[in-house]
Amino acid sequence: LVRSENLTPPTVYDQDQIFPLNKIIASCVRSGDIDGALRVFHGMRAKNTVTWNSLLVGISKYPNRMREAHQLFDEIPEPDTFSYNIILSCYVRNGDFDKARSFFDRIPVKDSASWNTMITGYARRREMQKAR
Repeated sequence: LVRSENLTPPTVYDQDQIFPLNKIIASCVRSGDIDGALRVFHGMRAKNTVTWNSLLVGISKYPNRMREAHQLFDEIPEPDTFSYNIILSCYVRNGDFDKARSFFDRIPVKDSASWNTMITGYARRREMQKAR
């Protein structure tokens, strides 16, 4: 088992290490060690969509880190639909429907998860007209 505290920022990881480092980030996120995941992330020279999304999932679990999650999203070179859906579900979960709707409107390719997130959120708020 690799512990995140053993992976400090001065260590710089190469392109061929993306897959194992993504696994470490995901493991840190699952265990709630977001700061450990960030240490690994910041030590990586190359990142792929899985890297960004794994960290985004972790940060977005904490309502007090929503601003940080959105900043991270804004740094993603090429966010995919899953990236957008992570932020969208965070806004809905936090009850910020104005931001959720605005963000939803910006999603270039909406999938069933995008639509379901908005519909479910409106339904939970008993805003059935908007849910339709």
